[in-house]
Order: sequence, then structure tokens, then C-alpha cells
Amino acid sequence: MFCFHKLRKHYKEYLIFKVNEAKLDPADNMEVDELRAVIMREEKAIPEGDEKDAQYKERLKEVSNGSMPVQGEGVRCG
Repeated sequence: MFCFHKLRKHYKEYLIFKVNEAKLDPADNMEVDELRAVIMREEKAIPEGDEKDAQYKERLKEVSNGSMPVQGEGVRCG
């Protein structure tokens, strides 16, 4: 029996490893609304600012820093 769902989890774990290895930050590819959603999910205060301001986006990234851990868990097919 082919356990696709476990293979899929293993592939996700591999991708997470590659993201961490390259020291990529998922927040770099997020829009302001997505960063706000992350901050709200963590129940942190959202700073006031202009959505079109690049500095505002950087402040949001600072507030959300540490809120978006990229983690995986070991999965074996067997």
C-alpha cells in the first residue's frame, strides 16, 4: 500500500528543512494584510500605520518576528 499522505508530510518536512537551511523568512513574501493576520492570531497589538508605507510593513514584520516558526516533524512511512 502506498502511503501518499505520509510521503507528502515527508516532502513538506524536506521543504521546511531547505527553507531553514537557506535562512529564508516567510514574512518577506507576505502582504500587509497577511502580516496583520499573523499578529492577530498571536494576540499581539497591531501597530498603527499606512498600508502603502514600506516602513510600516517592516514594523509589522518586527512585531510578528518569532510568530511564524517554520517547523516540521519527522514522519516515516511504514
